[in-house]
Order: sequence, then structure tokens, then C-alpha cells
Amino acid sequence: MTGKLVLYELKKSLKDRFVKVTAVALLVISAVPFWLLGDYADAMRQNKAAGVQTISLPAYVRNVSDAGKERKEKSRVFTELTALEREAFEKSMREKYGEDVFASEVFIPSEGMTELPGVLGKKVSDLEAVFMVRDFMRENKEIQGDAESVIKSAKALGRDAVRSEDDYAIRRNLRIIELYSVKRKEARGIVLGWDRFLFSRQSAVCAFLLILLISAGSFTREKDEGIRELLMTTRNGRGRTAFAKYAACGITGGASAFLCWLASLAGTGLTVGLCGHEESVCRLAELRYCPWTLTIGGYALIMLLCQMLAGVFVAILLAALSAFMPGGAVSYAAGVLLLGAFLRLL
Repeated sequence: MTGKLVLYELKKSLKDRFVKVTAVALLVISAVPFWLLGDYADAMRQNKAAGVQTISLPAYVRNVSDAGKERKEKSRVFTELTALEREAFEKSMREKYGEDVFASEVFIPSEGMTELPGVLGKKVSDLEAVFMVRDFMRENKEIQGDAESVIKSAKALGRDAVRSEDDYAIRRNLRIIELYSVKRKEARGIVLGWDRFLFSRQSAVCAFLLILLISAGSFTREKDEGIRELLMTTRNGRGRTAFAKYAACGITGGASAFLCWLASLAGTGLTVGLCGHEESVCRLAELRYCPWTLTIGGYALIMLLCQMLAGVFVAILLAALSAFMPGGAVSYAAGVLLLGAFLRLL
């Protein structure tokens, strides 16, 4: 019986045409990468300053998408190499262009490096392959250097903790040293689109607006229709009906967060492209000092789980708030204030 009540509450909360239309609109908004507008404005400002002709927004988006696809294709040629194939490639580059082709600080391209096909095939010239390897080596060195700087600071703080006999600080700094002593996964391919997707609040805002629309009136709906007192006298009255409402709100909250996250992922992938989910999260500037050896894909799944749990929590909280409100309008107004305060924490 409780399951049927939950299903009934789900159908009731989603049967309104306005809710359906708004839900579709919010999913579309989640999928549209509005941050491209800022990139477009910056690019056009630079073009004007350089005296270069500007282009339309659709043309700019197409150019960004095409550039992303090209980078993915060229990176795939390199990342699909086995360890032995990569070693043979680097050896052939050193024999062909000099021992310091990857190590020199100032790189001067040699004659014939831009010709196709290159050592890696028809799609990638030797110059592009060399720059790719140099970029990976530089990034690996920077990531390892950052980890070593953290270890150095933790050791210095640990010595101070030993002198002051602070056991907690000693254990904390030993833990930091242990975490950052684990070798980071080396860069083997490009990372494309994930920084934009993971650190945009767009999908979260859309999800919470959808949750507000569905959950804020869950209890006040019957009150506005004048049937709340009658409902409470039925066999399934207070307890089961209230539980069904909270359960339905929790389900719709988690589902809303998941769908908006998925729409944002699809939108980013279709416009700029997504590449590098198997790379270390340290490849992202915002997570350069992450102490755990997570992949970007793993971090994205953790973020999805957190967003879904937050959606469930907010939906149930809004439903509980509506139970004490005198009417739907007041409940939605209180929900907007609560949601605004919650979004400030993101």
C-alpha cells in the first residue's frame, strides 16, 4: 500500500502540464553551455584589438567544436600507443631530431617536422606529436613539483609540531606526507571540456529550481484545494500519506539532479567535446593539489552522487517546510528564500 501511495504522489506531482513544460525548459537550459558566451565575447574583443574580422556566435561555436574534435582525434593516436610503442616513438624522434628534442627549454622546429604523414601516421605531424609529448612532460613535472612542495611544507610543520609536542598536528602532517608521497598518474592524453563541466553551477541551479517547483507545494496543494482535513481522516491518513509525500519528493529530487547533470554533460560533450576521463584529477587546475589519486571520471561520479544526495535533502526539506505553510504562495516564497541561501553555499 505504501508503494502505491508513493507512486500516486509521484504521478500527482508530475501531472501538471506547467511542471512538465518547465522541467523540459530547465533541462534544455542545463544543456546549453552559457559560459561559451563569455568566451565568445573575450575572443571577439581580442580580434577587434588585433584588427581581425569578427565572426558570429554560431560560427564561433562550430569552430570550437571542430577544434575539440580535431584535438581528440590527434590525442587518441598518441594515447592508444602501448608502452613499448611510445618508447619506440620517443627513440625515433630523438634519432631524427636530436637527443634534446623533448628536454630543451627552447624548442626550434626542424625542417620537415610539419609534413604528413608523421611517425604516428597520417593525422599527426612530427611537430604536433613532439609538442604533445613536451606538454605532457611539463605537466607531469609541475604536478610532481606541487606534490613535493606540499610534502616539504608538511615536514616543516611536522618538525614544529614535534617541538611543541602537538600529537594531533604530528599525525595530521604525517598523513599529508603519506598522501602526497603516492606517485600521481602520468599525463597520457589531453583533458578537454571537464573543467568547464565540473565547475559550472548551471546544472545544480536548474536542478534546485526544478526541485523547488515540484516539492514546495507537496503539502499545501491539498490545503489550497480544501481537502486536507478530509484526507487526514482516511485509513492511510497522516502517517502513510506524509511518508509517501516525503518519499516522492526525495525520488524526484534525486532524479532532477541526475537529469540536469546528464543534460549538462551531454551539452558540453556536443559543443566543446569531452576527453580525458581516465586522466588524473590533478590535470585540472582547480584540483591540482587534490591529495587522492582519483581519475577525472571518478571525481565526476562522486560529484554526481553528492549532487543527487543534495537534491534529495533539499526536496525533503522543502516538503517539510510546506507542511507548516498556510498556503502554496507562502510555501513557494519560503522555498525561494531557502534555496537562495543554499545556493550561496555552492
